[in-house]
Amino acid sequence: MYLRRKFGIVHKFINKLILYFKNLNPKYQFSLDEDFYDFESKKMIYCFKVYGDHSFVRFCFDDIKNDKAVLQNINPVDLIKIVNQETICNQKRNLLKINEHLRNNHYQIKDDSTIGILSGEEICDNIILIERMNNLDLYKIAYNTGFISGRNFTKNLFREMTEDKDNIVKLELVN
Repeated sequence: MYLRRKFGIVHKFINKLILYFKNLNPKYQFSLDEDFYDFESKKMIYCFKVYGDHSFVRFCFDDIKNDKAVLQNINPVDLIKIVNQETICNQKRNLLKINEHLRNNHYQIKDDSTIGILSGEEICDNIILIERMNNLDLYKIAYNTGFISGRNFTKNLFREMTEDKDNIVKLELVN
């Protein structure tokens, strides 16, 4: 009976000691200090302050994503900020832009990895391209395409009217 009491006292002391050290040492060792864009690697670099030390560690998003130990030591609030910033950067990278305006309503369109030449009609018909393009560029393409198709329509209309002059029947008003 006496041994059980002693063990209970030691057990309580050890639990209090563990609780004390948990309060001194936080669960997340890295807190986000700053982030910047590295032009050489073309990636965002995140600088973290190490808890209890005057040093800083730098990671890119791929390093954070692929290393479980680093991922578990970063505060979740900072992780949410990093993920939001990376999704915005990925959306900007995937955005299509007009690189060059060519003749006959053709455009050289590019994103970060590819370049292609498409006509304005192909762009206006393709919903996937419309979703990935910048709105101002899309308005320019749609305006030019509509303007050119309107001109072609009026040319065809006048051509048909001149060809059908012989077939015109004059109507007279009968009282």
